[in-house]
Amino acid sequence: MGKINFDTSFSFIYSERPGTSAADLPHDVSEEEKKQCLYILQDHINQQVMSWIRSKLSTVQRILVEGTSRKNVMELSGRTECNSVVNFEGTPQHIGKFVDVELVDIYADSLRSVLVRAEDQMDLRTLDSPVSAVSVIARTRKENQLGVGTF
Repeated sequence: MGKINFDTSFSFIYSERPGTSAADLPHDVSEEEKKQCLYILQDHINQQVMSWIRSKLSTVQRILVEGTSRKNVMELSGRTECNSVVNFEGTPQHIGKFVDVELVDIYADSLRSVLVRAEDQMDLRTLDSPVSAVSVIARTRKENQLGVGTF
């Protein structure tokens, strides 16, 4: 685990799965020992996650803005490439777009950031968007001698 450095984990206490080869094995591990192993695993992963997140403080991250924050409708919320939730002050025009933010604080289940750059300042999209697809087709469509359109 130390070599991999997980940034999240969905881990659960062992339970028998009927129809698997492990279901026929003897179960000589007590419920208490299973709980203790799970606790140790999750604690180790949480330490790795916090270390990784701390290393990202003061860095600029690109996030996709999903909507308003669950806890504060005056803030927007998005996710990093690693699926971390990031909240920041912004306007509704950013929803559904990418923004660059600087990570400034860590909370239990999210990161706090400040807006650095909006999508229109990044040159990510071309001027020909799906809205103007008709004009793209009109410019690229050619007809042969029989009047058949090709692109």
